Amino acid sequence: MQSLTEILGTQDIILIIGTVGVTATILIALMSFQLRSKQLKLEEKRLSVEIEMMRRSFEHKLYDLNNRLTQNSDRWSDVNHLLVEGASSFAKGDHSHRVQSENQFLKNLGITAQSSEQKTRKAFILTPFHERFSNDYETISKALRNVGYEVSRGDETFLEGNILRHIVTEISTSALIVANIDGRNPNVFYELGIAHALGKRVIIVTSSLDDVPFDLRNHLLLFWKTPDQLTEELHKSLARLGLLEK
Repeated sequence: MQSLTEILGTQDIILIIGTVGVTATILIALMSFQLRSKQLKLEEKRLSVEIEMMRRSFEHKLYDLNNRLTQNSDRWSDVNHLLVEGASSFAKGDHSHRVQSENQFLKNLGITAQSSEQKTRKAFILTPFHERFSNDYETISKALRNVGYEVSRGDETFLEGNILRHIVTEISTSALIVANIDGRNPNVFYELGIAHALGKRVIIVTSSLDDVPFDLRNHLLLFWKTPDQLTEELHKSLARLGLLEK
């Protein structure tokens, strides 16, 4: 019986062994590359999760720090003196108009007087878009819906395009603005400034004070500690403003 060497020849056997060896080396390299790629993707996901956890942790710490910095009336008033003055001024203003007059700010955003016509029973809530404030928003929203208001906030109806134009349009078409200033979110303060500039009825809510000065209650600044208290105070504010349905 002939041996494999006799049938194929020594050179052919060497060629076959070399080919098999090269193929095996390539397969091992590919497997190693795929394994490395999976490890890199897993590592990338792990880092992404860790970064997100760190971001959330820093956000919570910042919110807690802001609350600690405004835990008494003097500190709160010092930090938010523009809100106190603005709320007092606009509480005495005329908010009966239905259509915003043309101004350069609205025109630059492509908002016309017609597209910004005010709806009597529409309320827009200014709130940080963070899970920490989700329950606060739900409480405010429910309290307003229960007395006949159509309620929205910026991230609920916005789909695509110019988000600032969307926010300003929502403010313009709303008869009532409720601003949750807990956390001192810069977007909320910016939107609150727009609402004041457009002459809107504004109720500012915060849970950051333990001792509530009586004079601030008359300036549409609403302080609360529990959801039930927030609902009750909102309804009282609406009644004082004459914004409850007859």
